Amino acid sequence: MEDFTFFTAHPLGILLIAVAAAVIAGLILALLARIPKLRGPINKGVRAAWNFVRSIRISVTTTTRRAAALAAAEERGRAEVEERVAADRSAAPIPTWTVTASDADDRFTLRSTPGRSTDVVVTAPATHFVLDGHNAWSEVGVDSDGSYVGKTIGGIVTDRGRAEGVPFKVAWKDRNGDPHEAEAFLPAEAIAPLTTAESLEEAFERGVQEEREKVVAERAAPVYPPRWNAVRDRTGGRTDFVLTNSADQSVAKHVVLQHPAGSDLRFISGAAWDDLSGKNAAVFEALVTDEGWAFGVQVWVYWTGSDGKRRDELLPIGGTGQH
Repeated sequence: MEDFTFFTAHPLGILLIAVAAAVIAGLILALLARIPKLRGPINKGVRAAWNFVRSIRISVTTTTRRAAALAAAEERGRAEVEERVAADRSAAPIPTWTVTASDADDRFTLRSTPGRSTDVVVTAPATHFVLDGHNAWSEVGVDSDGSYVGKTIGGIVTDRGRAEGVPFKVAWKDRNGDPHEAEAFLPAEAIAPLTTAESLEEAFERGVQEEREKVVAERAAPVYPPRWNAVRDRTGGRTDFVLTNSADQSVAKHVVLQHPAGSDLRFISGAAWDDLSGKNAAVFEALVTDEGWAFGVQVWVYWTGSDGKRRDELLPIGGTGQH
């Protein structure tokens, strides 16, 4: 029994069993076909079975061929579309870019021919050209009426750019949205002579020297601290006060008054000023309690001096017992 189970589990055994079954079935049909009464029905059954098998084979073959034909047609359609897209992309004109100088030292014109380009950006090495202005446009090319519209590039050519020329780089997209880059070289001989007496480097050095002289002059000038005083304004009401700075050459920027915590004084107006330098004064309003008038109150004054640092001082007010 175990040998039979092993035999049926093996692929070769299954094949031998199938062949043996077919041979036995054929012998049985052959014997039955010798009987006259059964010969006709058996022949009809065999032909019907054979025709059925043939129809299945033909159907499978036809379906397979149809699927293959559809796949081939789909592949041809894709290839045709890809060819059309590639042809359209290759047909997109690649413009030639030029940059020309003008009579002004800081104005240049960008042009392209032929066609129209979008998302255009122009750059240049800082060693040759210092951009100063617009260098990007959504569209560059011919106008709707066919006239050409150039774009103005603002900037200064350095001494090296004047000696070697300026290699501008232009980046853009064509009508298909494909990105491109190209160089638009501005030769040195095409750059107009300077209309000013100094070059970019000379202007830079002049600015550095002027700033140095300004710093030296500021440091050499005498600096005086403010002299603050805060008193009641006798010409006004009991809530009117005056803050004064009596130092003639002092610097006091961004001045602010604040009362200490728990103070008998409370501001009822603004108490901040941009500049109280030199001999200067400013008014403010505040409420003072009876205790404050009797014993005096104090306020903090904060300001920025000539060295740019914040300073502060505590000022007394009142204390005379007078309202």
